[in-house]
Amino acid sequence: MSDDEENYDDFMMSDDDGMVEMEDDDEDEENIAGSGSQNGESGNDISDSSEINRQSLEDLYEMGVYYGEEQDWIKAQTTLRKLVDISEGDTDEDAVHWRHKSLLQILHHWALRMHYNDLPQLDEVIPACKELVRQFGIQNDDKIWSEIYTTPRGFLFDDEFEPLALPRIELQLKCMEPLLIDETMQLRHNVLSIWQNRLKSNRIDESRINFLESHCFNNDDGKELDTLHVEIVNLILQCYIHEFMSTGKINSMAKFSQFLVKVESHANRSLAVSQTLGIMMQLPLAQAIEQVLQKSPDTKRLQQLFWSSLRQVEEIGGPQKFSSRLEEFILCGFIFCSMIMYRENGKVNPFDLEQVKVGREMEIVQILQDCYYNFVQLKLSQLGISINKLPIGVLTLLDVLVKEIYQVAQITKLWESVAPLFSCISLRDLQKELQVSQIPVTRDHILTILMTSIMKDRAAVHYKLDLKRDLVYFGNENKVPLSLCAKQSLTLGELERSNDIGMWHSTRKIKHKDTNAFFQDLQKQRVGEYEGGSFQPRSSQDSLIHELALQAARVWSS
Repeated sequence: MSDDEENYDDFMMSDDDGMVEMEDDDEDEENIAGSGSQNGESGNDISDSSEINRQSLEDLYEMGVYYGEEQDWIKAQTTLRKLVDISEGDTDEDAVHWRHKSLLQILHHWALRMHYNDLPQLDEVIPACKELVRQFGIQNDDKIWSEIYTTPRGFLFDDEFEPLALPRIELQLKCMEPLLIDETMQLRHNVLSIWQNRLKSNRIDESRINFLESHCFNNDDGKELDTLHVEIVNLILQCYIHEFMSTGKINSMAKFSQFLVKVESHANRSLAVSQTLGIMMQLPLAQAIEQVLQKSPDTKRLQQLFWSSLRQVEEIGGPQKFSSRLEEFILCGFIFCSMIMYRENGKVNPFDLEQVKVGREMEIVQILQDCYYNFVQLKLSQLGISINKLPIGVLTLLDVLVKEIYQVAQITKLWESVAPLFSCISLRDLQKELQVSQIPVTRDHILTILMTSIMKDRAAVHYKLDLKRDLVYFGNENKVPLSLCAKQSLTLGELERSNDIGMWHSTRKIKHKDTNAFFQDLQKQRVGEYEGGSFQPRSSQDSLIHELALQAARVWSS
């Protein structure tokens, strides 16, 4: 028959013919199932015989696996249990092999049920665990242990967890009791116990963390880390982050910094660590926390760390709504750093970035946009109002950055808006101009800004202070030195002239000095300096002043 005729017959096949073929298929499936049940019956026969048919054991195992794939857990358990029972005591290599595989498969099905939130009874799995350990020992290279004793989804510092996370962990811990003779199982037990304490009481058992940390440091032999070691490193990082997010501090900063160095070293040489998204998101976040906890953080590095954390959060499936504390902390930290670095970064707008733009409809993003706009426009009172709309928890954690934003805004407004506009202004009016939050700006704070601006060479306009009348004069016209007549009219004694700051001698501008170097340089300009153990005066007058100062010092010391 030609191909055309065959195609025609297929095309013209009636629905009845199709039904007949489907019935044939059903009959085939029934035959397969029947053969399976026959194999099961043969298994019962085998249990009474002196020899165990290898093929029968394999068929029972395959049937148990099939029922498990269909999520028929009762049939799977019964079938695999039958294999274990009929091969009990048989030392034949094949019997031992299939008995071992069946016990592992029973545990695997138990792990799958927990994964699907179907928590089985303990009496279904503990006998399998005990029998596996008794007959074959605890082989830590078996993947089954990492499947059974897996930790909950998400991170320890998350705000919400899946409903059955705690019951699952409690079930896992009970199942682990027969296995605690093994050191690796003790490590897994500590990991799950830390999770249990977090979910039950929102607390972290510090003694268990210390135990895991000592294990990480004592077993760092420079080799590639195994899965359990990576999991432990991941958990310890989460514990430190949770401590900071909960309390705003970390009690053991030295240990925290030491651990971060260790994790960074692992990330540079371990493929298992560098490819773990959880760790690679938490590492820059933890380093950012380390910076935030310093009194004077490196803002440029902090911005890079927050940006890296933001990108890593996106890679693991978020953020979509910036609704969790963690997402709010990372987002606000990045925006705050971008505000502080605004003029140094070429005025790049962080809200143009895709990772931020994705949440532009969210309330927190809109509030941050208002903060950013008011900061750029130097609207200080509105800036304070906008920042106070942010979650209080985030503002508490990022308090050091909020203070720096206020200070940068005040300094910028002073030298870009106030100083060029006013030739003279009172300190009281200057306090009002630089008011940001509800906390009043003090007179001392204004004077500190003025003096530090000189020390850090940020004073864009020359100024002079009149502290008797609390006035500030801005402009180059104030650079005119005192005339000789004015100098001679002052009735300063010789000793008092040792405090001369440019009245009698010309001075040079002191730039880019830290506090100690600034005052040392200022002292040199006033009265000279020591060279080779002897005093080198600027003039004969300075020599007299120095002698008088030494005499006064001897009198005061006596």
